[in-house]
Amino acid sequence: MLRSPAWTHDELLLACALVVENDWTELREGDARVRDLSELLQSLPIHEGAVRSVPKFRSIGSVSRKTSDPASNHPDYWGVPTKGGRSDKKVIAAFITRPAEMLEASAALQQGIGTGELYRIPEARRSWTPKGTRQSRAAS
Repeated sequence: MLRSPAWTHDELLLACALVVENDWTELREGDARVRDLSELLQSLPIHEGAVRSVPKFRSIGSVSRKTSDPASNHPDYWGVPTKGGRSDKKVIAAFITRPAEMLEASAALQQGIGTGELYRIPEARRSWTPKGTRQSRAAS
């Protein structure tokens, strides 16, 4: 069975914003905001074909589950935190230290998706490489 792709920074940003707006509490499957985010994430063209090939790709259940990572990794959470990943922890830390800025970024992202502006941005070809590596001509 195919695995769902890792969550991107922007997907995590949107999920974490829901948690912050919900007083750092996870959102359950019956919450309309979870359904809306699931539909939004499934509509994005960022994971080539995953919506069709991975049955639970960004499903309501997976979105609800993802909201437990920021909720349970907040410093005020009293239970056992979920594992989450490195990217989750970076986004969570950013929301803890700069909540207004991060909520604004989430709103701008949602607006860009809603207006279609982000769909029109062509995928840029990567012309740079991380420090210390070389990109061959064939790769460019």
